[in-house]
Amino acid sequence: MKNHTSTLFRLAIVGLTAFPAYAMAVGPTTGSAYYTDVTNSYVQDQTSQVMGSLNNILCYMGAMGPSLMVNAGDYIALVDQNVCESKGSGGQSGNTGSAYTAVVVNSARASTAVPMTVKAWVSPQVGADIRVYATATQAPDATLPYGVFNMNYCNMTGTVCDMTDRGFINAASNGVLTFYSTNNRGSSDSETTQLQLTAPSSTSGNGIINELVSKNLNGTPYNANFSFAFAYDANYFIRTTDAVGAATNQCFDRRPAQAEESVWRYGLYDSNGAQVNRKSGFPVEYTTTGGVTYNGYVGYYGLWM
Repeated sequence: MKNHTSTLFRLAIVGLTAFPAYAMAVGPTTGSAYYTDVTNSYVQDQTSQVMGSLNNILCYMGAMGPSLMVNAGDYIALVDQNVCESKGSGGQSGNTGSAYTAVVVNSARASTAVPMTVKAWVSPQVGADIRVYATATQAPDATLPYGVFNMNYCNMTGTVCDMTDRGFINAASNGVLTFYSTNNRGSSDSETTQLQLTAPSSTSGNGIINELVSKNLNGTPYNANFSFAFAYDANYFIRTTDAVGAATNQCFDRRPAQAEESVWRYGLYDSNGAQVNRKSGFPVEYTTTGGVTYNGYVGYYGLWM
């Protein structure tokens, strides 16, 4: 069975105006970054929503840069919400530009013998006051792709943590990652998610997801309990679904030749295959024949006018 995959592709840029026509035959060399850089692909499946929420939170934490600001005191990090939400949703995004959220962060570590501690406070929207406390003892590597850390977060009601809107992520030294999240959007609208993932590498793993959903659909109560067991490697992804007592198995072929793909991010390379890293976009201006001038910007999400 085919699967839908979002992929990071490489894009080689050749300056046509700087070279004669026969130069088009010259391309990136075999040992260049164009060929050696790692690309990433993501399976779009029923389990993607939970994994997307986890990736979204981890993206926010990474964008805060706590490892770069250890013992620097309180600082403000600007996190691009669109970038993290695109990762959380499978990577598809439009030309919406940046949407920065300010996060107050404090990262501290007394010595290399004790964990790094991170405290963060963010209000992503009106009525949300999220506090985060995390400790980290080991950075990600080939055998522990998530590293070793523990993070707790909750939405504050005044000075009290709202126990119906909270969660935690724990990445243990044995390679097991645990994720728990519960939120309540009203007396009849709540959702609780549990995930356990064993990931011995960045290309293989297995896990189980449990979801308990309660909603009010046009005056009719709706309650459901879903359980997903899954496993994957570089070529295949298998999922067992148990919804209201009914179990079904689905197997997906992850090989690119068998997938329906959508590109959500590109790597930029020159004609020799060296990677080009731009730290920001640039403004553009266009004047019509009628004398009307338009201003725009070319950045991470493409062209905005």
